[in-house]
Amino acid sequence: MPARTPALNGARTKAKSSNNHGGARNGAGRKAPNGKTKVMRIPVQYINAVQALVNHLKAQSESLEVEPTNIYLRDLRDRQLDLTITSQLRRLKS
Repeated sequence: MPARTPALNGARTKAKSSNNHGGARNGAGRKAPNGKTKVMRIPVQYINAVQALVNHLKAQSESLEVEPTNIYLRDLRDRQLDLTITSQLRRLKS
């Protein structure tokens, strides 16, 4: 059996190409529907609270008045918390 070279057995080389075919490009990919995003690690028990906050802020951006959002969750020590999110638009001084 003849010896295989890396180029023949499917290994990819990192030689730079002069064309723009394939690979990562600036501005490529789907855009986030709600602006810029950031990837974060949050405790699992807070996922519903964070999602409720995002939904509340999205509703606030679509309407002038939004009802307060009540969230019931447990903290990291397993104590019950009642969290209420309220928001009010501020008027900028002209």
